[in-house]
Amino acid sequence: MIQLSVLDLGYYGLNVAIKILDRKSINNLEKVRREINIMKQLLHPHIVRLFEVIDTPSKVYVVMEHMDSGELYDYVTLRVRLDEDEARHFFQQIISGIEYCHRNKVVHRDLKPENLLLDSKHNVKIADFGLGNIMLDGHFLKTFCGTPNYAAPELMSKKLYAGP
Repeated sequence: MIQLSVLDLGYYGLNVAIKILDRKSINNLEKVRREINIMKQLLHPHIVRLFEVIDTPSKVYVVMEHMDSGELYDYVTLRVRLDEDEARHFFQQIISGIEYCHRNKVVHRDLKPENLLLDSKHNVKIADFGLGNIMLDGHFLKTFCGTPNYAAPELMSKKLYAGP
């Protein structure tokens, strides 16, 4: 079971989101560890920041930056259409975050509007590295993963693929 709580750390000037994972219901602990390790190495203005991980015998608490304005998916759906300047603004931020990931040998593998969150100033931040992986030079990836409606064609063909 995964819970999400928001904690007001007003005296530090920020709110945090706490993802609470019950160890008994974690199907793949290695996947959770990989996601946490990926997030620990990423520090970029357009990637949700991981502040702390508290590991107890019964639960894992993942303390992250809280995103006040929800998912990009909901934002776009409510507006039906974005003007070109706003769309460009979002696109540049997404590309900046993804380029940073790839430079640091990280691939997200589930990039979709639901995993792009907005802060209070409507800046995009990439979230949910649960399907992310580390790229090794000269190696291809083979795991078919992600959301089928958003997956790249090479994933659908179930062939080896370059992460980026």
